[in-house]
Amino acid sequence: MQLRKNFSLSPQAKAMLNLMGVQGFFWFAWAFANYQTVYLQNNGMTSSDIGVLNAVCSVVGIFASAIWGMISDKINSIKKTFIIVLSLSAVTFVIMPLLPAHAKYATVMFIVYCALATFVKNPVGTLLDNLTVRNCAVQGLNYGPIRAFGSFMFTISSTLCTMLLNYMSVKWTFWLTALLVIIPIVFVCYGNDPKFIKPANAKENSNNSSDMKLLFKNYYYVTFLIFTAVLYIPLSTEGAFIPFLMEEKGISNTNYGVFLAVRALMEIPFLFFIAKLRAKIKLKYIVIAAVTLMGLECMLQGFFTDTFLEMCIFACFFGLGNGLWLGSVAMYMYKLAPDSLKASAQSFYASVASATSIIGHLAGGFAYELLGGSSFYIVIGVIILAAGGFFVLTHLIGKMKGIPNPADELN
Repeated sequence: MQLRKNFSLSPQAKAMLNLMGVQGFFWFAWAFANYQTVYLQNNGMTSSDIGVLNAVCSVVGIFASAIWGMISDKINSIKKTFIIVLSLSAVTFVIMPLLPAHAKYATVMFIVYCALATFVKNPVGTLLDNLTVRNCAVQGLNYGPIRAFGSFMFTISSTLCTMLLNYMSVKWTFWLTALLVIIPIVFVCYGNDPKFIKPANAKENSNNSSDMKLLFKNYYYVTFLIFTAVLYIPLSTEGAFIPFLMEEKGISNTNYGVFLAVRALMEIPFLFFIAKLRAKIKLKYIVIAAVTLMGLECMLQGFFTDTFLEMCIFACFFGLGNGLWLGSVAMYMYKLAPDSLKASAQSFYASVASATSIIGHLAGGFAYELLGGSSFYIVIGVIILAAGGFFVLTHLIGKMKGIPNPADELN
């Protein structure tokens, strides 16, 4: 009995292991979910078709993230909302390969179906980040290693998926995703559900409405949403057309999983040490570095990629940038938002990203066909770097006007 007590885990350690299980097994499952473009490409859809499909899905995503975020804040349960959304997403994955891919109006059918599926699939990542960040803040946990474990599991899963595609059809990735998401759902069921505790003397409806006004009067939150709008025009198309760039360079698109694995692997170093970085560097500087690295990757892909090895080497820059982005953006918004609107603030961000992704996907599909892969990636690299410049400019203006930034405090 004494031995069991000595080896028992503290509540904090249990909470960290639970969140690592949620993040790790979610991203392990979600690696199999990245083959929608490959599946549709193999069934005859062109880059412009994919662009239209993604644009329509982005329209749905505008409302999906905002609606599920508000539902989460309304019922005061990010945990229940995440379980519902992830469970419904699993159902959509099961159905996708059963649709008649070679029917006369298959393209229209896929556009309509994928748009409907987006309503539950689009908010999943946002809700997961919100659940993790809030639990880390409440329980004093380090977000970085927890999210890094997700990237590590994604790396393993992406590599495994590439190997399995030598022996199975792409359609099996949808069914495997649906099966594997059961594991993170179980972990969430046993995890903590962070709650907003309303002050006892607060009126029933005044707190939320006043907080909403306060959120949208926050200069740095509003300018961050504008920055997001500019950034996601190119960023939304960057990953969507990698399989087409592979095809153009004579690389099999079944290697897409290895490409994603390289990116995910390179997210880990910065994610693992993100807490130490945030203790020494302000979040805004980390965001700037992240955007710079992601834009650089696009430029390198456009100017120099001819082989799969070169493609993977340049993917490292995006992975490092994305590690910084993942480790900073959710916390940046968390610090800017009132306590009662933590989920809504991140959901509005996701909705803005979806809204401007419409432009990116629509223009991207036709631009890719017009410019070709190399020129296309140079152009979007320039736009990503320009978005980073806009972010810098807004902070310089805010500093000149003496507007305090709640996210400037070092962790």
